[in-house]
Amino acid sequence: MPLPILYAIGVGVVIAVRVVVVAVKVGAKVVPKVAAQVPKVINKVPAAAKTVAKKGNTPLNKYLDKAMDKLSKFCQKVVKKNNVHLHGRKGDVITPGSGVESDHIMQNAMLEGARGKGSAICPEYTVGRGPSMPLGEKAHDIKSGSQKDNSKILRSQGKQPTYSDAREMSKKQIEKTGLSKRDAECIMKLTDEVFRQLCPDLVDKNQKMRTPKR
Repeated sequence: MPLPILYAIGVGVVIAVRVVVVAVKVGAKVVPKVAAQVPKVINKVPAAAKTVAKKGNTPLNKYLDKAMDKLSKFCQKVVKKNNVHLHGRKGDVITPGSGVESDHIMQNAMLEGARGKGSAICPEYTVGRGPSMPLGEKAHDIKSGSQKDNSKILRSQGKQPTYSDAREMSKKQIEKTGLSKRDAECIMKLTDEVFRQLCPDLVDKNQKMRTPKR
């Protein structure tokens, strides 16, 4: 075989090998960057989140989608960062056995007398439609303790809370889990917009809610 042809073949092999090596090196850098984008749950909870639920991937998420569209860009980022979800889609953000729980942002007992039995205050509300967020054991205990304290005060005063009362209590409760006041307000705005779809008068007319029994 003539020397020019052998030289051309040799150059081609070297180029091919270099292309493969470059491709392998580039590919090795992609994986860590993608993995780093998985959102974390609040309060340094163990890495339990898979992904934030994709927009519109189930009929239930239509409430979350519409609520998100009402928020500022900043608040949208806060909601995504904290993996806020509807309780019925907790499997989108929480891995079973991780020690992380999906906790209703606004106490379910303020809407339902018995869990899962429906709400006379907001007939379209269900446990699954309640805006929720992932909390580790410590953060969950802090929030639950705060809820019990608030309920005890309401009962001692013989007071039935309005929506704005419940909203303010809920905001302070999630602040105690480690959120800033600004971030907590963003999450409450999302909660408002979900409830506006389920029972607009509850929010806009500041109607009364249930006083939890405990």
